[in-house]
Amino acid sequence: MAFATPSFGVDDEESLPLYLMFVPAVIISSFAFDRGSGFVAVGLSSVLGLYFFVEPHQSFGLHHAGEAIRLIVFVIVGTLTAAIIEALRVTVDELDETRRLLAADYVHLSAADQQKDLLLSDLNHRVKNHLQSLVSLISMSARKLADPEARDVLEAASSRLSVLGRVYDRLHMNQSEAVLDAQDFISSLCVDMKGSLLELQPISIRVDVEPVSLDPNRAVTIGLIINELVTNSLKYAFPGDREGEITVSLGRIDGSLCLTVADDGIGMGGAREGASGQRLVRALARQLGGQAEWASNSGTRVHIKFPEPDQGQHII
Repeated sequence: MAFATPSFGVDDEESLPLYLMFVPAVIISSFAFDRGSGFVAVGLSSVLGLYFFVEPHQSFGLHHAGEAIRLIVFVIVGTLTAAIIEALRVTVDELDETRRLLAADYVHLSAADQQKDLLLSDLNHRVKNHLQSLVSLISMSARKLADPEARDVLEAASSRLSVLGRVYDRLHMNQSEAVLDAQDFISSLCVDMKGSLLELQPISIRVDVEPVSLDPNRAVTIGLIINELVTNSLKYAFPGDREGEITVSLGRIDGSLCLTVADDGIGMGGAREGASGQRLVRALARQLGGQAEWASNSGTRVHIKFPEPDQGQHII
């Protein structure tokens, strides 16, 4: 019994478009399966096309040069398509791996930042406690002294150490640097000084501070200046039960920072001229890169203008 050879009714001129019918299969295989699947799809498509669509059908023979050219064109087009998709897959895989590594690095960095914050907080807490203990010991020693001058020296030292304690108490992390908010630091410093020094005196302390971030070294210097000047005003500007006000301000003028401590007391007198506190304030002002200027007109005003450092710059 003889079997008839099936015919697909395809002319030679139509064989190339029929080959191109396999291109979507090549694309899908390249995307959907493992690497190299596109090239396998090109090979299988070439074999199937040659077997079914080229005369004589169901045969792998090539009797015309045109059929060979069409087959070669399909193989080239299919191979280039598969190669491009393979390159895209490699790029996508590399990007995905990079994303995964970045995500892992981010997790590690976040954990490291949290650990750093905890260590800084613990360090600040320990230092603050030690400073408070030292301030308490000095204050106790000062109260036991009979010599007023020696007692004043110890009390001044205790007050200056308290400034350091306040700095450590208010440190926080900002962009991987330890900084303090000037408004919070100076306001709390003045509140503490008012509570510890004013007692029942009818004197108020007004604070006017712009939003400024301070590094610890600069904060300590500014805190010591304020502590010295406010203490000096409380001692000499308001004798007896005189009422008055002390103003502490920090702001920006022409690209620089300006610190001003003023009172509406009796002005500069002999007891205040040439005092060691003035020498200390001048020295501290030089550390900031500025200069302290005194003025006495309906009270005493001390003005210090100094450069504001760029972000990340610290003046020690």
